Amino acid sequence: PFRDTQLFEIFQMACSLLQSAVGNIKSLDFNDSNQHSLLSHTLKLALSSLTFDFIGTSTDESSDDHCTVQIPTSWRSAFLDVGTLDLFFELYNDLPSSLSSLALSCLVQIASVRRSLFSNTERAKFLNHLVIGVRGILENPQSLSDTNNYHEFCRLLARLKSNYQLGELVKVDNYNDVIKLVAEFTVTSLRMWQFAPNSVHYLLSLWQRMVASVPYVKATEPHLLETYTPEVTKAYVTSRLESVHIVIRDQLEDSLDDHGLIAQQLEQLSTIGRCEYEKTCALLVQLFDESAQRYQEQISKGPSVDLAVEEGRLTWLVYIIGAVIGGRVSFASTDEHDAMDGELVCRVLQLMNLTDSRLDQNGSEKLDLAILSFFEQFRKIYVGDQVQKTSKVYRRLSEVLGLSDESMVLSMFIGKIITNLKYWGHSERIISRTLQLLNDLSVGYSSVRKLVKLEAVQFLLNNHTSEHFPFLGINSTNGALNDMRCRTTFYMALGRLLLVDLGEDEEKFYMFMMPLTSHFEVVAGLLANANIS
Repeated sequence: PFRDTQLFEIFQMACSLLQSAVGNIKSLDFNDSNQHSLLSHTLKLALSSLTFDFIGTSTDESSDDHCTVQIPTSWRSAFLDVGTLDLFFELYNDLPSSLSSLALSCLVQIASVRRSLFSNTERAKFLNHLVIGVRGILENPQSLSDTNNYHEFCRLLARLKSNYQLGELVKVDNYNDVIKLVAEFTVTSLRMWQFAPNSVHYLLSLWQRMVASVPYVKATEPHLLETYTPEVTKAYVTSRLESVHIVIRDQLEDSLDDHGLIAQQLEQLSTIGRCEYEKTCALLVQLFDESAQRYQEQISKGPSVDLAVEEGRLTWLVYIIGAVIGGRVSFASTDEHDAMDGELVCRVLQLMNLTDSRLDQNGSEKLDLAILSFFEQFRKIYVGDQVQKTSKVYRRLSEVLGLSDESMVLSMFIGKIITNLKYWGHSERIISRTLQLLNDLSVGYSSVRKLVKLEAVQFLLNNHTSEHFPFLGINSTNGALNDMRCRTTFYMALGRLLLVDLGEDEEKFYMFMMPLTSHFEVVAGLLANANIS
């Protein structure tokens, strides 16, 4: 078939032509459009051969970082020969930036060749050569100033971990030097947050996967992640905070508005940040306390650019705190880590109390969305049927905020939900996220039984009207369809809360239905009048 015979010959021919180009590189004139075009098309031919759908699965491009290239066994010879790897690294080094990114794209595919193509010994040799080439690029990063080269190189780094195990990586030659270079490159990249922001995903993916692998590494060689991962965490956190002032000053597009990007990066950070968690927490506590103090000072002065900057910084910190708490893995957690989580939780809740007290004057939608994101993570980890209530988190909440048990914590959740429903009727995003939180709380077996005993929940069940919750009103500023979606979620949650202890209590049911009944009566009256006229 074409795949096993002609396609392999095409790939070999492309490599042969490229080898000739490398041999004659000094005589080539890249300003000559014909020569440039010939090399470009030859590289694209090689790349097309490597991106061929070998097993008919037509991989989804959006899952790029999970890709394995299913090279046929008949192609083995090309990959056992490290000359193929060396060829594309040479091309990257020798070609101008208009072409070198194509060489890197080929290397991304070659690095992703299925593991089963090699024996263990062959794979180790192949990986070693691959890492030597990567190290060469890191030691001479000049060409990475081109965004296409930079992006493809970030993809190449990510493939190192998606296709190879940490236990294999630590055994390559000069691993200590390589991981140091990768860490330095990552830190520099994170600090240059305006340069190729879409490439950061691949770097975070690499570190996330390496950190997640640590518990399973059997190799005796040190992985050194405890040394370098905190540097990556710090660079991410501080660079996001430093970006706030520049975004506001230069009126740039705000990453905080890209909720998909934030969710993706925070998911990666949730794993990365749990490595050497003491350092992560110490950093977050320090930065949060500094920013919160400045925020309080600015509030007293009234609206200003400085207030907006601190609001933005706190928004990032609340998102990040939620993420690292959400990264807690039960088998790897200690009481000390839970106590640190408690320190972080207390700070966010104290900030929430401050911002909620100002909602009738002025609120920050971005900051409140971050607080909701934090609540989602906190609920997932520390509220519900599977959680040990003896956790040090609860001890800290009791000491600082007087929240001594889960019922009090749930009461605080409901208080926030009611506050949002009352004040944020004009923000469909906040209302929908708030109602999703209410919905999630109403699903848990034990938590829902504690919820219905709370006065605030009884208030919700008896007062679900637009007078108390503007988003239920027909004249709200939102579009009607958005309101409808929110109402559905709202009444799903209320329905669960109502039915938990309802039993045969008809009076309680009629009380719940009263607001709806009165609306139906109004509608019926209008229809009756319309028929008469």
